[in-house]
Amino acid sequence: MSLSVPPCLRGDLVQNLRALSVLGGVRFSSRRSKAEARVTKCRPKSSTGRRLQTTSAGKSWPRLRPWPSPEFVRDWPSCSLATTRHLASTADLLDLIESLNRRDDIDGILVQLPLPPHVDAKKILVAVDPAKDVDGFHPVNVGFLSTQRPGLVPCTPAGVIEILNRSNIPIVGQEAVVVGRSDIVGKPAAMLLLNLNATVTVCHSKTRDLPAVCRRADILVAAIGRAGMITRDFVKPGATVIDVGMNKVTDPGEFARLFAGNAKRVETFRAKGSTLVGDVHPEVTETAGAITPVPGGVGPLTIAMLMFNTVKAARMRRGHGVPEMAHL
Repeated sequence: MSLSVPPCLRGDLVQNLRALSVLGGVRFSSRRSKAEARVTKCRPKSSTGRRLQTTSAGKSWPRLRPWPSPEFVRDWPSCSLATTRHLASTADLLDLIESLNRRDDIDGILVQLPLPPHVDAKKILVAVDPAKDVDGFHPVNVGFLSTQRPGLVPCTPAGVIEILNRSNIPIVGQEAVVVGRSDIVGKPAAMLLLNLNATVTVCHSKTRDLPAVCRRADILVAAIGRAGMITRDFVKPGATVIDVGMNKVTDPGEFARLFAGNAKRVETFRAKGSTLVGDVHPEVTETAGAITPVPGGVGPLTIAMLMFNTVKAARMRRGHGVPEMAHL
């Protein structure tokens, strides 16, 4: 997908934006108080973009990553590289990305993962111009993040930090534990927290006594992709819990483990046959000082940070200042 920032967003207005979203706001629930982590609303008049479809997996894009609304990106011309006789190859995608890299009217390019097995995803990601890499996955941008230089930061980890900042959750000097070490979320989230002077521990499948390590955390980030794995035994009373996971539960037994006694959830599950849950068990709300909801927590901030990165990329490419956001 390629993104273009309209002229109305390339001027001084952007300097006053801390984030872009047409979503209106993101909920952040807390036992101590009800609060909201909000992002600045901006409704530009026009924009253009292209939706790239390589296989049937690519066509599930709207379900995998909800798009903000026509106010920011509208009238996407469809560009399908796959036909019944020919699947887009790595070479096809590399040629397309190279053409988008050369276009000055394209400010951002992102690759919707996962790609089909026959496509070399690493080659595709590296081919994207780092200056247009609004997902922040290019090795150049990863290096910029690790050395605290200006660059494009992965959207979900950036959203995690934005939630903490806007909810007035202290980071400096706090002990942060990140459960998950993926290149997309875990590692960059840990690096951002470290850059903001938290004491960071990264956990994974080989970590010994995982609950004990997690209980040390003042800030616990769960990004492991396992429904309800983080229970109250993992959480120190009063800790801040950021649930990055988004898991679809269809098994009645698994649902009962997570939501037994929740009449509203039971009714919805019976009607739809499924429900969404994060990596954190719902019971953790009784222990945590603050916790992000699923859905409606980190997810919308990911979209907001993608819009922020698009504007940031447009301005950096043109030698202008970028929107103020200290951690980015």
